[in-house]
Amino acid sequence: MDIAHCTLDGVDYTAVRFQQLPPADLEAKRRNLTCVRCGQQAFFRKKAASGRAACFGARPHAPGCGMAAEDHLRVESGIGPDEAITHNTDVLVVDLNFGAVQGAPHLQDDGQADPGRRGGRHLHGDGQRTARTHRRLSTLLKHLRSSPAFGASDQAIEIGGIEGRTLRDFFVEFPALQPRHFDRLAGCWGLVTDAGERDGTVWLNSGGRGDISIGIPDHIWPEFKRRFRVDDLEDLAGAYVLAVGTPSRSQYGKRYLIVDDIEFVTASLA
Repeated sequence: MDIAHCTLDGVDYTAVRFQQLPPADLEAKRRNLTCVRCGQQAFFRKKAASGRAACFGARPHAPGCGMAAEDHLRVESGIGPDEAITHNTDVLVVDLNFGAVQGAPHLQDDGQADPGRRGGRHLHGDGQRTARTHRRLSTLLKHLRSSPAFGASDQAIEIGGIEGRTLRDFFVEFPALQPRHFDRLAGCWGLVTDAGERDGTVWLNSGGRGDISIGIPDHIWPEFKRRFRVDDLEDLAGAYVLAVGTPSRSQYGKRYLIVDDIEFVTASLA
């Protein structure tokens, strides 16, 4: 997009004009952008050293929006993800280290009686085996984006040895975070408006001061860049991220989640 609306000052900006704003002004306003036609959350990417021009974008636009560009979002099978997964399995197992020889990292969750328990082939009371479907975080992010019904499902999941959670209970989009989601393990996902580095941590911001930021520590950042092909922090503007961890609040009320392991995060760049 060549133009976007800023909700802070009510001005419609062209990408060229927006790029020329004072740095502090730009950083504040880029977290408060919407599409001028459909009103969906938008993002801004600065001009890149590679020659890519400054631009706006939205992922996604509202259906029928004339500003929409092809999103390249695809579902892995011909049927909807909620039908393919939630209707045909008893337990959805989230693979945090898909295909690796060594076991996946374990997580801990409040109220979990045995967080180290690993899921195998379980039996129902009638002797039938439990149907278990395995999915990677990257696949789940696609499904969460493409199907609201998927994220709202009561489908049982297992993640990092933790059982007793559901899709609706565990995964939450950034704007939908509620007090009940804090200080407990969750899968937080959504659009990144911009990214910045501070005190050795790269922060993926999802909006203004009241919105959550995802922290990528320095010991994870090199692998994050390699895995998701990030050459510059501006590449992350407009990305979708899914991070597994414990949402917290600072003493000043800032919402944040620190990613403890590279296997606990996935990203889809614009």
